[in-house]
Amino acid sequence: MLRILPGAPNSLTTRPNATPEARIKHLDEVFGVIEQWTMRHSKHEVMRTLMEADVPCGPILSMKDLIEDPALGRRGIVADVEHPQRGSFKTVGCPLVLSESPVEITSSPLLGEHTASVLRRSDGMR
Repeated sequence: MLRILPGAPNSLTTRPNATPEARIKHLDEVFGVIEQWTMRHSKHEVMRTLMEADVPCGPILSMKDLIEDPALGRRGIVADVEHPQRGSFKTVGCPLVLSESPVEITSSPLLGEHTASVLRRSDGMR
């Protein structure tokens, strides 16, 4: 991977440091080179560059990234929910999407909303 990074010192990418075992002695320098390179690019630019070089990778997404991801919204993994007090908000839907078992995502109950019915049922159980 270091060979594809512009500005990576040749000393880290050529023999005798061409193997992971040899580079372990220079791990701080290796991490420093990677850190300096990634700081100059977006997470998606880094991912594209590494994937083009056949380096398995993926971005670390923030909650903002996840909530705003249109693909997650289309699949229902992020859902819009109506709440009687908060109004409309986004929340985590069901991460498992099964064509024969749709899941309805609803807001949480209000404080005390179901107390009376729970007490009636529990009273009837005695």
